[in-house]
Amino acid sequence: MNIIIRADSSFAIGSGHIARCIEIAKILTGFGAIVTFVSRNLFGNFSHLIIENGFNLIELQRPSYRGFKKKRENWLGVPLDLDAEETKSVIKNMKIDWIIVDNYGIDYLWEIKISEVVKNIMVIDDLADRRHHCNILLDQNYVKSYDLRYKNLVPEKCKLLLGPNYALLNSIYFENKSMIKVFNRSQKKILVFFGGSDAQNLSLMAMDAVLDMSHKKIHCDVVISQSSKQYDDIIKKSDKSKCFRVHSNVPSLFELIKNADLAIGTGGVSLLERCSVGLPSIIITSADNQKESADALNEINAIKLIGHYNNIDKHDITSATQSLIFNEKELKKMSDSCKSVTKNWDRTKISTTLEKLFM
Repeated sequence: MNIIIRADSSFAIGSGHIARCIEIAKILTGFGAIVTFVSRNLFGNFSHLIIENGFNLIELQRPSYRGFKKKRENWLGVPLDLDAEETKSVIKNMKIDWIIVDNYGIDYLWEIKISEVVKNIMVIDDLADRRHHCNILLDQNYVKSYDLRYKNLVPEKCKLLLGPNYALLNSIYFENKSMIKVFNRSQKKILVFFGGSDAQNLSLMAMDAVLDMSHKKIHCDVVISQSSKQYDDIIKKSDKSKCFRVHSNVPSLFELIKNADLAIGTGGVSLLERCSVGLPSIIITSADNQKESADALNEINAIKLIGHYNNIDKHDITSATQSLIFNEKELKKMSDSCKSVTKNWDRTKISTTLEKLFM
């Protein structure tokens, strides 16, 4: 079985779409599928992750377009019709059985066009704000009434895979989902991660917030890509204080998540990773599509949501961190709430479900 995954990454988009598509690609190859990625060569992309994980990559040409009237087309970098035609042209002779789409710039109009060369379409989404023409739709987010989100947005016979039970996380998180977090250590560890690119420059703000606490028993791990515009400034700041350690291009965040007492970060795939092993998080949303899930997780005390990136400052982060980092009782409560989010997540069941649907 030949499967195409159409997904992009960039400084603006981040690496999350590629990361979760790599996980579904691993699941699919587990039952014999041949998976090829089609990604546009956008500025600041993370396409190297596709190659490093052993998958074939077809790159679409880097765009020269700017300032689209339709906001979603900024995600594609080109007009929707052009992207559909370019994708069709590179796969039309490949005898493709399925195409998996993970891009906020794509909707039913693109999918109808692509169905001329690929009859079976799966969509990965978490916005529920546009129509889709697809056979399967997967949305792994934790939100209220997720079973109703796609009503009237997908065909009647579309198979819906909704909620964290279908989380596309690395297998190491499944293998360790039963681990119990311990918070009674004298030396506290904070994990700072706002995505590989950190387009909103939130890592430096979080580092300043930690420095303002002036506490010798706090160690801070900061994860940032070397290609990030903020990388040099983060290195300079870390060099001035022994409490920071910077990590770049790590293959997995698992070890850092496992050893942390608290995370400061944003929503997306990494938030579900933290929930799976019970790591409490202070959350700053960096995109509108993160708000609904963050609100729902904040309501059950799985995270402490302090606001959207353009409405907070380092004092908000300092205050939230001070209220939690040495409050072991509250951290334990949050950890238990985190783990409740993915308590029924089973990567083996996801594999079995997808195999039945695809074969």
